[in-house]
Amino acid sequence: MKKWLKSGISASLALTLAAGLIPTLPAYAASARQVKVYYTISDKGDIAKDKDGKFMAQREVTASDLDGDGQISYDEANVAVHKKYCKDGKDGYAISGGWVTSFWGQQTDNTSFMQNGKATPTVDKAYLAEGDYLTASINKDTVNYADWNANFDSWKKDVKAGKKFTLHISGDQAMSMDPKNEPAAGVSVGTVTEKGFTKMAKADAKGNVKLSFKKAGIYLVSAQGSMKGTSWSGAQVDCPLIAPACLVTVRSGVPSNMKTLKAAAKTVKSMKKNESGSTVYGTLQAQSTSQAKTSVKLTWKKVDSASSYVVYGAAYGKSNKYKKITTTSKLSATVSKIGGKKLKKGSYYKFFVLAADKDGNVLSVSKAVFAATKGGKVTNTAKLAVKDGKKMTKALASLKAGKTVKISVSQKKAAKDLKLKNYRSVRFESSDSSIASVTGKGTVKGKKKGSCSIYIYAQNGAVKKLKVSVR
Repeated sequence: MKKWLKSGISASLALTLAAGLIPTLPAYAASARQVKVYYTISDKGDIAKDKDGKFMAQREVTASDLDGDGQISYDEANVAVHKKYCKDGKDGYAISGGWVTSFWGQQTDNTSFMQNGKATPTVDKAYLAEGDYLTASINKDTVNYADWNANFDSWKKDVKAGKKFTLHISGDQAMSMDPKNEPAAGVSVGTVTEKGFTKMAKADAKGNVKLSFKKAGIYLVSAQGSMKGTSWSGAQVDCPLIAPACLVTVRSGVPSNMKTLKAAAKTVKSMKKNESGSTVYGTLQAQSTSQAKTSVKLTWKKVDSASSYVVYGAAYGKSNKYKKITTTSKLSATVSKIGGKKLKKGSYYKFFVLAADKDGNVLSVSKAVFAATKGGKVTNTAKLAVKDGKKMTKALASLKAGKTVKISVSQKKAAKDLKLKNYRSVRFESSDSSIASVTGKGTVKGKKKGSCSIYIYAQNGAVKKLKVSVR
């Protein structure tokens, strides 16, 4: 009977099919010689890793028509995913008479295979289409063979940092003849990292769970636990979850027309300034840390999952449009030219930074940075000073919900005898406005119990960070 488990259907269903009592499952043939599919591999309830130690969650695979029959089967995709990602290569996979006997380098006859969330017939008879999502499971239950196929309602999510969103998780036993797609009530939902599974919340009775992430990045969300089901003998048993996967892209301060590097490049061509209310300071914290007569140095903070940072700039002026300066994996850049022209001494320039992942998804966009080169009659902000600093720190450390505190701040010039042109006034930003909000004039209001930070930043990115604790 175990042979039917590895194909994702029960022995009873197999016998029924063989007897011709119900129609066979349809074959979804691919019309091309190759198809691109996305693999998630569950190893006894945990997301498996590839040969480089990366998680096998929705990993892209190009499967080819190996037998020349004009269709691309799940079996052929299994060959492709092993060649590309498995430490044992194609030798980590074996099939005999239509039944999988080895998967991901493990000899086993207890596997399940899902296509777009549904169990497949035998892998050599299940045919794929472009963009299919595949889940392959090395099952955990070696006694009752009752692993539970769990799926989120979204393979991917795109959300804003700090905003709550809902995922729905449901499924049924992988061997079920008549899957009901029941809510996975009570299972734990959380993130998967190198440190393991971290629970964030439990699914409610309807299988819904609310999540939020404070920081920009790409998060792998999965689930663990068990559901009640039926064994081969008809007894009620605990069915361990086959690990589902949802990749959540969390963006911080990304305008709607700049979600990819390609889109951003088009948007920048018509941009004259970067003061969009949707950008934020606190994620990248871009600033000009030093200046010379013909160069400006920019620095910024690391963004989780970002593999590159793109710097744009222009000479200050409402008619001057931003141009791409450089792409780097570092957290700083020294700018001496913009659009092939050298920076002039004693002049103001404007910059902003994009953080993007390896696929070109923009995770965060900085606030604009306005900085002057040396050698002229203008200067920059060296630091910010908070009036009655000690008293203010104490007041913010014990702020009551509903109460307010007014922050007064002044700018200290880098050169006292030079002029500081304010193209943008000092700004205030809360790291979590649900705990404490702040107005454009610096009035902080306690909202609910918790801790957050208030960023006070000048036009060149010079910053003062104050901690707030609301009682």
